[in-house]
Amino acid sequence: MAETAEEERRKDYWVGAQLERELRQKCPDAAKVRSFVQQRPGACLTDEMRRKVWLCLLGGPAGRSEPVDDQELAAFPQKRTLDADVPRTRADVELFRSDTTRELLERV
Repeated sequence: MAETAEEERRKDYWVGAQLERELRQKCPDAAKVRSFVQQRPGACLTDEMRRKVWLCLLGGPAGRSEPVDDQELAAFPQKRTLDADVPRTRADVELFRSDTTRELLERV
């Protein structure tokens, strides 16, 4: 039986709460974060939460709020992953195809 929109929202909320709790940990578990996001992509409701998820999954410092510079980006261990994933991110949306937006995504 198909789930109703309300059931979908409740599941997103529940997984989102678990995700938020994990991201508040001093050292969030990247495997748990990945699992929550894969279960319910809609659970990442805010831009701030998305930023924290990306930082956790990419192994970045959890408390960092400023973007990285060119030298840090070049030395970043997951640079190849970024190079592959950034162009695929929301590729159907014109804004995400712009060089400026892609550069900003690389530096989150």
